[in-house]
Amino acid sequence: ALLAVAALFSFYSCQQENQTSLEYKIGVAELSFTKEGGVQEFFVQTSVQVNASSNADWCAVAKETYSSDKISKFTVSVPDNAVTSIREAIITVTIGTDVTETIKVRQAANPMILTKSSIQLDDNAQDFEVGVDAVGEFEARTEAYWIEVKTKAADKVVFSAQKNVAVTS
Repeated sequence: ALLAVAALFSFYSCQQENQTSLEYKIGVAELSFTKEGGVQEFFVQTSVQVNASSNADWCAVAKETYSSDKISKFTVSVPDNAVTSIREAIITVTIGTDVTETIKVRQAANPMILTKSSIQLDDNAQDFEVGVDAVGEFEARTEAYWIEVKTKAADKVVFSAQKNVAVTS
């Protein structure tokens, strides 16, 4: 009789443990983005409420509607990387009230950032400067015959534009 009570208690204890354990599956452990950024998605399979948030303001996480009540869909949006270093963020996924998991987000570095994307010149000859933030060495050149590279430094390029002598009618 004592053996039967011990077996029954053991069965009951295991049954209780299985009822309180939370089953879930997260589709990814890491997301990687190019320097241009983009949108990716991940899914969490579970029977309880799921939320997700990012620790970085450049990495946005949004919960999307999905056709299953046991699967939650999230989109991760990352803009163009405007810095010359790799960016990393952590998405914290909260499953139910007690379980948290993390997803690592990495974005490639932008190898070169220019301070100006365009410049307005008048008809006179003039020098103009473009600031550069680059990873490693870079080449400065122009395809316009009337502009030449005057000087190049690690953080800037100075160009020289010839006077515009074109005749307009």
